[in-house]
Amino acid sequence: KKNNAGGPLSAARAAELIGAEQPGSAAAAEYFHARSAEAQARGALGAAACAMLASKLHEPELIDVQDAQESLEEAAIDESIGECFAEEYAQVERMIVEELDWCLALPALLGTKPQPLAARNA
Repeated sequence: KKNNAGGPLSAARAAELIGAEQPGSAAAAEYFHARSAEAQARGALGAAACAMLASKLHEPELIDVQDAQESLEEAAIDESIGECFAEEYAQVERMIVEELDWCLALPALLGTKPQPLAARNA
């Protein structure tokens, strides 16, 4: 199955593929990607790195990098992303965070409230 009918992988779609469930994860992934030339230059790898970074901030449970890599491979987005994601993710994430001047807060208009804990455990 290909992403967006063969189009480029969006950061929000990458968040969905790696298992992010909170709306804030997709919004943050898109926000980071839009503001990072490094993420944009790295294509699918950059979109996936933004999604992983966003998930760390918005998901109640940490998404394992190896699990994310497997999910990306299964989605067959880009053959090269699956094989290198776990190895390159930390380096790419650091470049993105530095490019964002370590400011990972979303503007109030983009921020979404996480689901209440009771709804997450239902």
